[in-house]
Parts: sequence; C-alpha cells; structure tokens
Amino acid sequence: MSRILVVLLALLCLCGCGGGEPSVGLANPMEQMETLEAINAKIGCAMHPPEGFSTENESFYVINTRPNVGQYRFDADGITYTLRAAATKEDISGIYLTDGTFGQVADQTGSDTLTFAEGQCTRWFVGGMQYTLHSSCTDPNTDALLKMREALQ
Repeated sequence: MSRILVVLLALLCLCGCGGGEPSVGLANPMEQMETLEAINAKIGCAMHPPEGFSTENESFYVINTRPNVGQYRFDADGITYTLRAAATKEDISGIYLTDGTFGQVADQTGSDTLTFAEGQCTRWFVGGMQYTLHSSCTDPNTDALLKMREALQ
C-alpha cells in the first residue's frame, strides 16, 4: 500500500500537479475602458456615438501599442461595427487580407472602402488622427457602412 502511495505521489510531482514554476504568457494589450470619453482622454481622439442611431452591446477598449489605438464596438440596425482611432498613418484596422493589409490595398487601389469575405471597412483622416470603421455586413450593394461613417464623423 505504501509503495502505491509513493508511486502516486511521484507521478503527481512529475505531472506538475504539485506545483512548479508558473507559466509566463504574453500581456494582453487590450485595456477595457468604461466610456468613449475615457478612450478619448487616453489617446487624444474625438470618437462619439453615431448620431441618429440607437446602439447596443457597446464595448470600449484601448489597445496599448505604439501609438495607442482606441476601439469602440457596437451593434446598430442588426450590424456589428468596430470603430478604431489612432494618431498614425499606419494601418490600424486589424484586417489582414491575402493580398496585404487593408491600408496597403486601399493605398494601391485609391479606395478607402473595401468589401471582403468578413465584412466591409472604410477609413478616413481628421487632422493627425486616422479612423477605421469595420462592418459585419458583407453585401457590397448596401450603403450602411457609409451612412454609419457619416454618423460618426
């Protein structure tokens, strides 16, 4: 009986169940914020809720990168939108396509709006701030993305 107990304890120690060194993971760069005002204060942007739309399922984050990126996610009229803002000309959309990133493709085509398998995305600049708006809508014939962009500018 004591041999079985010794073997079980040895197995527990080998499996790491009895302790050991803690695992080290990557820090999450996303910091949840309470309001858009908190994002604006942290990164110096001017995001606001869309005018003329009722929103739900809102979430507010700052992605702690260089530069910091503000992210406002919400649903309106059955579509999920993600608005991002940062003081940069680099692509902040978080959209990576097989032929490059959103910013590279938009620069090459001269277009600020793209439709792809996962939705649509548009971007614009105000002063030194870049804004991108991603929509879950995949219908290229809808103007919902551009209407939302107007409501956010």
